[in-house]
Amino acid sequence: MLPDHEFSFEGHPNNTTFEHLQKLAKLGFDRVSYGIQDFDLTVQKAIHRIQPFEKVKEATENARKLGYTSVNFDLIYGLPHQTIATLKETFDRVSELKPDRIAFYSYAHLPSAFPAQKSFESYLPNEQEKRALYEVGKEMLLAMGYEEVGMDHFALPDDPLCSAKRSGNLHRNFMGYTTSPSEMLIGLGASSISDIGLGFSQNEKKNRSL
Repeated sequence: MLPDHEFSFEGHPNNTTFEHLQKLAKLGFDRVSYGIQDFDLTVQKAIHRIQPFEKVKEATENARKLGYTSVNFDLIYGLPHQTIATLKETFDRVSELKPDRIAFYSYAHLPSAFPAQKSFESYLPNEQEKRALYEVGKEMLLAMGYEEVGMDHFALPDDPLCSAKRSGNLHRNFMGYTTSPSEMLIGLGASSISDIGLGFSQNEKKNRSL
């Protein structure tokens, strides 16, 4: 299906099964991104995103068994209860799985849009602490052998993103960095965002049963 295009999807480690990955691989998907956020249990409980390391490991290994060419982890700094010590432990676990790409995002505190964030407001690091978390995370990623592709994004040296950066062919869209010069990005599924170069369009956030 459209061999000159790239197909990727975002999976949740807790419910992305081998069969799920296998079906998508048959449809032409060969890249997957897992939203990890953080491996510390206290942090996970605060943000209501509990996912054991073993589930992440299983989902990562299944993707590789099926021939996925790229596995990405989304990690976040500035989360409630997050400290340099807990962040180092998270990155130690990440180093065990060595994903091809890592997006290391800043936590966005928007309680007006997400009221649940008010519940852990008092446990967030201050600006100086948050900056220190980023610097430590970046230092650990570089020590693991990752290269900084650009803002918030890192990849292993043999990743196409790094090759594109070195050759001056790296591109960026609202999802991050890409090797594709195409201005068209089509998002499928609830809340997904598409980009046609002239503007963005977001699908409905909730599925409506017929």
